[in-house]
Amino acid sequence: MKKKLLLLFYRYPAERGEMASFGQHLFYSVLSNHFEAKGLTFSNRDYSDENMTEVKLQNNNIRKIINLIFKLRSSRLTHYFSKEFLKEYKKIIKDFNPDCVYVDHTFMMQYPIRFMTNIKLILFNEESSIYINDKNLRNNLIEKIRNIRLHKFEKKAFDISDTILTITDDEAHHLHSIGFKNTQNIPYGIDCEYFKPKLQYNEDKLRILFVGGYRHYPNREAIEIISQRIFPAFNETSGVEFIIVGRHCEKIRNKLNKNILVYDNVADIREFYNNADLFLAPIFSGGGLRIKILEAAASGLPILMTPLANLGIHLIHEKEALISNNIQEMINYIKNISGKKNVINLKTLGTNARKKIEDNFDKKMIAKRIENVFETYK
Repeated sequence: MKKKLLLLFYRYPAERGEMASFGQHLFYSVLSNHFEAKGLTFSNRDYSDENMTEVKLQNNNIRKIINLIFKLRSSRLTHYFSKEFLKEYKKIIKDFNPDCVYVDHTFMMQYPIRFMTNIKLILFNEESSIYINDKNLRNNLIEKIRNIRLHKFEKKAFDISDTILTITDDEAHHLHSIGFKNTQNIPYGIDCEYFKPKLQYNEDKLRILFVGGYRHYPNREAIEIISQRIFPAFNETSGVEFIIVGRHCEKIRNKLNKNILVYDNVADIREFYNNADLFLAPIFSGGGLRIKILEAAASGLPILMTPLANLGIHLIHEKEALISNNIQEMINYIKNISGKKNVINLKTLGTNARKKIEDNFDKKMIAKRIENVFETYK
């Protein structure tokens, strides 16, 4: 008889779509094959899944402000707390009586903490706040306030978790070094059949692509760097075109030069990967794994990025990607490439990066790692 597993998600684990997370979907699909599984998730849209209970996510900014001022509670924790979700969680625990609970993201640990049981807990930590705090990767004051005491809550969540899964090996090594010995690394996987390399490069101009939702601060910072520092280094005759694709881009359209092309909530991101010549990722804050780097690399798109954007992926400089922590150096790379002065073969970079993703992040390989970690709970 299969063991019973309850899975908590902060958003519906959809495979494709605007708000989809292929990584969450992979966990859900793999674990559903090995356990008698039920899910509980926040969702604002209609999905069809008889084993998934959905609760509408309510965004109450007044409650966030009150909790922040009087309780010093991170607005992100308040955002993902719902009395209705807690009620459903308690009901499923009682009726389903799971052997273990898989919690996708630290935010969702609010529910096991508020309703303590002896059930085994497996926490998947998408971005370790402890790691970010210890490495000083959150320098923006607003972001510090938004995430106030989140690392302390995370420690509490870690203390009651039987297994901690991190999305990058860097975070796993750090947590292990400070005493959390029950830590393992499972990155999100990528569908290398869905994302395939482009066939040719553009001859008329150098198309530079950035992908990322504007509400996520590291992406917002990157877009501002592109707009205010990188884009102005090129005039209209330089043969360079900048493209930004993401969600909630309506907030930035009026702030960007009209010559920067902006696309919001696109149906299929692959056409942008396949029509660009270079993926640009000037990421200078935050932790976790940059899924768009995996997608771009799987698409054979050459990448110019910072070391932080390379976190957990470990593409090799000038073999699998161009890596720079200096904005001026990034500009110089782009000028050399657009001026045909580069000694780096872009096609080779893209091919090597694709091979790295196939060897380390393909969904079949990650599915096997998920199975191995959960073997002890079956």
